[in-house]
Amino acid sequence: MVITILSPERAYAFAPPIASEIAWTQQPADPSDEDCFTRREWWLRRAAALDRLLLENPDSSPKVIEEAEAAAIYLLDNDRGPRDQDPRAYVRHAYHTWRRADLITTGRCPNCAWLTYQCNCADHPDA
Repeated sequence: MVITILSPERAYAFAPPIASEIAWTQQPADPSDEDCFTRREWWLRRAAALDRLLLENPDSSPKVIEEAEAAAIYLLDNDRGPRDQDPRAYVRHAYHTWRRADLITTGRCPNCAWLTYQCNCADHPDA
């Protein structure tokens, strides 16, 4: 499996604010839930939020750094991703792919996040 190395700006272009993502992962949801899609989304959003937090605050506490690395490795292992990749780069790739699909599913252009009927992008899925 080859992953595309994305810049953090591109990977998280249409991501919600970090605080809301961390709050989402704090909600009473069980990340060990049997629903594999819910569990994967929880770990993906948690790993991405921690990655973004470290990008904004590179001098974060060792506990935050360790938690971000552990979440990224868990996601990588759970997805059976390539172990020769940087786990945080994998999180960025996975988040970008998931968020793009989520935008399309909710009727938004994955390039600008506008509703598709309001979008003027030449290359959204329906163009």
